[in-house]
Amino acid sequence: MTEDRSKIVEAKTKSKWTTMFDNGIPQTYICQVAHYCMVADVEFADIAVLDLDTNVYIEFTYFRDYNLEDRIRKACVNFWENH
Repeated sequence: MTEDRSKIVEAKTKSKWTTMFDNGIPQTYICQVAHYCMVADVEFADIAVLDLDTNVYIEFTYFRDYNLEDRIRKACVNFWENH
């Protein structure tokens, strides 16, 4: 049996103004990569981030959060149907 190694890779920058979640992933990127994983049906995403204040490269792995995806899906449907 072969292992499915499909994943999303997203490259970003951050600054001191970026709000971070407990897992370290910048808050503004969570919904974006969650949406990507949901649409592509991929289990995780690697997020490459360059901190512009320190010039330090940081890498995070986001694993699918089906509860978050459900909220994103509902928000997308609501937007589509009401705007």
